[in-house]
Amino acid sequence: MNRRIVAVVTLFLGLLFDARAELRLPAIFADDMVLQRGVACPVWGWSTPGDSVTVKFADQTKTATAAADGRWEIRLAPMSASAKAGTLDIASSIFNSQSSISNVVVGDVWICSGQSNMQFPVNNAINAQEEVAQAAHPGIRLFFMPNVTSLRPLDDCAGNWKICSPETVGGFTAVGYFFGRDLHRELGVPMGLIGTSWGGTVAEAWTSAEALHAKLPEFDVAIRENLAAEESVSNALERYQSEMVLFNEAAKSLYEIEEDLVTAGKRAAASLDDAGWGVVALPGNWEIRGMPNLDGIVWFRKTVDIPADWAGKDIVLHTGPIDEVDVTWFNGQQVGARGRSRTHEVSFWNVPRE
Repeated sequence: MNRRIVAVVTLFLGLLFDARAELRLPAIFADDMVLQRGVACPVWGWSTPGDSVTVKFADQTKTATAAADGRWEIRLAPMSASAKAGTLDIASSIFNSQSSISNVVVGDVWICSGQSNMQFPVNNAINAQEEVAQAAHPGIRLFFMPNVTSLRPLDDCAGNWKICSPETVGGFTAVGYFFGRDLHRELGVPMGLIGTSWGGTVAEAWTSAEALHAKLPEFDVAIRENLAAEESVSNALERYQSEMVLFNEAAKSLYEIEEDLVTAGKRAAASLDDAGWGVVALPGNWEIRGMPNLDGIVWFRKTVDIPADWAGKDIVLHTGPIDEVDVTWFNGQQVGARGRSRTHEVSFWNVPRE
């Protein structure tokens, strides 16, 4: 529900754009960007209908006229890769305004899209500290695109370009970064990496309604429901707000239970009678072990026999990776923990616990 409403609000904000606005560029055209080599590279934006817009870059000058909807577009002649930075100038004939985009290079631009495997950040990679420290690559530019849903294709986003450095690379897609870094080293040309991934999304969410209808008509009902919600924004917002009240109450309860270590200690006591508890095979996902497909808190207990001749020795308990937050007790004593739900510290699904 919350994704659907965000999509509707985003859509209507987009519709508020009016062709009388001054010269405007999409977020992808910004300082430190990379233009694709070897193709007729498009540059576009919006202005008043009829406005003559001039684009200058790398000894090229192109002019376009804004259409009835305010959109204009030119295409730069194909260029060779160049790490020598230039300035992309866009000027309006009607408004006394000019946009100058600085530190622009020409190279290869890649879209890094997908689910959690692509979203997985450099900060969580193997040898992350070393990799981040060595990530000073001014020839690699990273475009960070936030996750925003929409029921319709959008013509802009709120992302931004950053030069690859130890200060910027940590939150970027690890797969995308290592891929781009290896190509940069091998080809010796600038790399523009656009990070647009969203963990847990289904392939259909990245597919147009038209394509789904043509190839997968079983999604027609879901498409109609989405469009119906779009047409009734006020009703959808009201439902969303009501459900958010319930969600916040449930989240508050979850946080309080998770942080109540006194009660948890009693439940973790070795003397607790767990005869009525169910039995489950681990490791494995909750859903395939017969538990509800919901977020929440589950207790697991296991009795182990320790040989008498181990007395006085240190013992290491290997519980493997746990998704996402966990606290481990041994004979009523807390011996380990990872993550915290209240502060959304939950990126430990692949971290072995010891």
